[in-house]
Amino acid sequence: AIYASLTSIESIIGAHVWAEVAPPSDPPVTILLSDNGQGADRFQLDGVYSGFFTQYAGNGRYSVRVFADNVDYTAELGAQFKDGPGIQSDNNSAMALPYDMLTSDESGMVAREMTNPDAKLGYNFERVTSVGAFELSGYEAGDNIGPCKVITLSVTNTGQDPPAIVLGWIAPGDDMDNGSATSYDLRYSKSPIDEANFDSANQVEGMDPPKAAGEEEQYTILDLDCNTEYYFAIKAIDEAGNKSEMSNVISGQIDDVTPPTIDSLSANRTVLWPPNHKMVDIGFSLEVIDNCDQDPQVTIEVTSDEPTATAPGAGGSQYAPDAEITDDTSILLRAERSGEGDGRVYRIAVTATDASGNTSSDTVSVKVNHDKKTEAIDSGQNYDATEIN
Repeated sequence: AIYASLTSIESIIGAHVWAEVAPPSDPPVTILLSDNGQGADRFQLDGVYSGFFTQYAGNGRYSVRVFADNVDYTAELGAQFKDGPGIQSDNNSAMALPYDMLTSDESGMVAREMTNPDAKLGYNFERVTSVGAFELSGYEAGDNIGPCKVITLSVTNTGQDPPAIVLGWIAPGDDMDNGSATSYDLRYSKSPIDEANFDSANQVEGMDPPKAAGEEEQYTILDLDCNTEYYFAIKAIDEAGNKSEMSNVISGQIDDVTPPTIDSLSANRTVLWPPNHKMVDIGFSLEVIDNCDQDPQVTIEVTSDEPTATAPGAGGSQYAPDAEITDDTSILLRAERSGEGDGRVYRIAVTATDASGNTSSDTVSVKVNHDKKTEAIDSGQNYDATEIN
């Protein structure tokens, strides 16, 4: 691998950096050096640009030169230091930073808070340096080099409609981080994945061919259980069948926070007439859908704004109770109302609860008018219509 550190008073990121490797007799080979945390580059945006050289042409002496420029004015002053604030091109300026402005993470990187993180350098520069040379012996022709290990696999998003986990990573190459690999082998499991059990984990099928090395990849995995932790790992494969090492292993889960959807709640008969005390099938229909729970719990309550047995002129207890729920698709209501009131209003309340405890509710009303000309008025749902009251 070739590494180039680009610094001013601190690291410089976003520059254009490349290397030229001259084989013993062939023309020089150009290699783009990246600071993206993939391939040979261990840490993203630390000002160290890296790349693998794999285009060997035979035994002999290979010389290396590294170039850097800012002709596109994309370079910025970086905010990260490797292994502590004192490890930097200018130790004095780094150590002068207050320690409360520094944050560290598990990678060993130490980041300095930038007053203007989007500030560009604002000027062009062009640099070149001769790195030296190395001697190669024991060269064997053929495709013996596989793709580099993916070290940037991460969960970029989760969704519930449908349940899904979105993964992202930076594409490796064909030979390490050069070119494009041929295919991916993406695996997931409800248990941690390692090299020993990688092949026994669930395999994702139908993935698109890998992009060119260094480009961002994304894949959405569907048909996952909610509230369940899944582990993910990936390998890249080249045209010769060489496989990369297994990637970093990550985990993620879909937290179910979405309530069920109550759909198609209706009654074919929303007005009952005449008020002859008969039980009438109102043609009740209901559909409940939940993204994570295939069988959410459904409860149905039927209430009325009149008592079932004591309403004056309604028929008394011999015609009570006034509602019968036979199942989720059949409800019988009594065509009855008080002769001294303003009509009766039944309300059917549906509550749906999924396995995560998310709930939703909806209602539909059925009326028994006082007469043909006067629509019933809801005077308060105070009575359980399935009871005698």
